[in-house]
Amino acid sequence: QPVAPATQQAVRDAILKERLFEFTWEGKRRQDLIRMGKYTNGTWYAKTGSFPYKVLMPIPQTQIETNPLLKQNPGY
Repeated sequence: QPVAPATQQAVRDAILKERLFEFTWEGKRRQDLIRMGKYTNGTWYAKTGSFPYKVLMPIPQTQIETNPLLKQNPGY
C-alpha cells in the first residue's frame, strides 16, 4: 500500500511527537519546544506567566567574560 507524501511540517511534527514519547523522563521537552518555536504556543504557557524573555536562560557571567563576542540574552 503506497504511503501518502507528507509535508515537511507534518514530518517535523511527527518527530517532535516521537521525541515526546522517547525522551519523556530525560528533560528534553522544553528545549525541543523552544527549538521548534512551539514553547509559547501551548495553552499551558498563559498560566505560567507572560515573560517571553524567560524562554531563553541567562548566559553565565563567566562565559561572557571568557568570550567577549557573546551577548547576554534579552531581559537579563
